[in-house]
This record gives sequence, structure tokens and C-alpha cells, in this order.
Amino acid sequence: MAVALLVRFWLYLIFVIPSVVCSIFTLYYFLVDRTFRKVLSNHVLILILCLALFYNITDIMWLIDYYRNGVTFSSLRPFCLAWTYIDFAVFISITFLVAWASIERHILIFHQNFISTKTKRLVVHYLPMIIFGGYPFIYYFVIFFILPCSLSINNKKTRCGLTNCAYENGSTGLYDGIVNNILPIFSIIIFSLALIVRVWYNKYRMGQRFQWKKYRKMTFQLLSISATYFILLFPSMLLLTAYSAGLSNSIGADFYSGSLYFSYFVTLLVPFVCIFSLPKLRTKLLTITRIYRRATHRVCPDIITVDRLIGTRKAGLLPAVQ
Repeated sequence: MAVALLVRFWLYLIFVIPSVVCSIFTLYYFLVDRTFRKVLSNHVLILILCLALFYNITDIMWLIDYYRNGVTFSSLRPFCLAWTYIDFAVFISITFLVAWASIERHILIFHQNFISTKTKRLVVHYLPMIIFGGYPFIYYFVIFFILPCSLSINNKKTRCGLTNCAYENGSTGLYDGIVNNILPIFSIIIFSLALIVRVWYNKYRMGQRFQWKKYRKMTFQLLSISATYFILLFPSMLLLTAYSAGLSNSIGADFYSGSLYFSYFVTLLVPFVCIFSLPKLRTKLLTITRIYRRATHRVCPDIITVDRLIGTRKAGLLPAVQ
């Protein structure tokens, strides 16, 4: 499953530009429009989109430059450490926040009494976002900036070859694979699918018909996010955990390299999942697109030649010059 560097370069470049534009557009309306901003379920989406945008214009851009040139943007150790830190901390923070969003939907739909007061909202809504969003930044700061790493700089490898600093210690690598990767992925999948089943069961219990058309936006978003994490991220993280547990690195090495590359499409696809699952935002985007297309149509003046002018006068459509 080896992917050539040139192919990697173009695939990332094709996706990163619309992904960044989509993130900026979505964030603009989330932050400017008070209606969007006040919805509690949108708060975690705003945080996820901010982190995804930052990740795409730093880590993904540096990867694109690496795949184009075959060497890292810089070989200075501070830059390499910062790149590696951003890669781990921001990516895992997004994963944890998506997992929390999958859990919080159950609270917002079925347990609104948990967020009925300001104190409850602080404890149940805002505090978990701070914990899940901030924990990876603290954990990986300790890993990369406090704990010693004996690896030397190699500008012919992504992130200067410092990625394995997180896995020099077998127990640390195992913890990272299970707690920081596999558990959040399973949480996303389980709680997303459980929400669909739970909504259906409540409708069935109350004797109401479950109308898929009414819930298709929610179903699309949940299934899209679950499929994205399960297909793109889970295989590489499962192998990474197995390697940390003692599996030989030669087993499935090509598959691991390819699956790890495709795992970064998670942050590139998250903005699209957000915008296409929100009908109001999608309508605004289509409206802006139509306006832009109309504005780009050039209005050319009709050039009237002397022959046409004479013919028009003969036909009696214009008065003759006195």
C-alpha cells in the first residue's frame, strides 16, 4: 500500500485548499451569526473547526512541502519539535473533541435537565470541552519538551524523524495507542450509532413512526464521522498499538505507511462533514456561489456599426438626422 511522494503531494494539495476555504466560511457564520453561536451543540464544532484549520495550514502544509521537495522545510530542532508537537497534540485534541461531541449529543437531546442552569452548563458542557481539548496539549508537551529524546534530526523524514520520541518507551507508546487513539475512535463510533438507535427506539416506544427524512441530516453527519474515523484512522492506530506492544515493525510495514498517510485526511474532511450536515450553512454557501457566478459574467456592450445604423434608419426604427 505504498503511495509515491508525488501522489501524496497532489492528493493533499487537492483537498487542503477547499478544506481551508470551507473551514473559514463555516467558522465565519458560526461566529458572526448569533443564532448559530448560541446553539450549545455548535460550540464544540467551532473548537474542532478552529483546530482543524490551524492543523491544515501548518502540519498539512509542511507535509505538502516535504512531499514536493523530499526534505523538511527546516532542520532546526526547535522547528522539528514544534512540528511534531502540533502533529500529535492538535490531531489528538480534535479526536477527543469529536468523541465528546458524540457523547454530548445524547445529553443535549435526552437529558436537557443536565444543562438547565448556568452551573450545570459549566460543569456538563464547557468543562469537558476544556478537559478533552486541553489534555493532549499537556500530555504531548511533557512527551516532547520535558522527557528526554535521544533521536537525532533527520530532514529526509517527516517531522525530522522525531515522531518516534513518543514511542521510545514501550509503555508510553502503548498508553498513547490505546488511550489517545483507539478509545476515542471507539467512542465516536459507538456513541454515534447508539444515538441513531436511541432516537429510533424512543419514537417506537411512543408509537410514533421514525421518519428518516426528518433525521437524515443528523444520520448523515454521525455515519460520515464514524466511517471517516473507522476507515481512515483506526487501521493505522491499531497497528501502531500492536507495534508498541511488541509486534515486529516489519509486519505490515507498507500497509502501515499507507494507512498512516490516509489518516491525515480526517482533518481535511471534517469541515465538509460539518457544512453539509447543516442545511442553513449549505444554503448560504450555495447563495454566495450563485452571486459570485453572476458577478463573474461579463457584460459586453453591443457595438453598432455604421451599416447597422443606416439599416435601422431605413427600417424606420430610428429617426433620420435632420
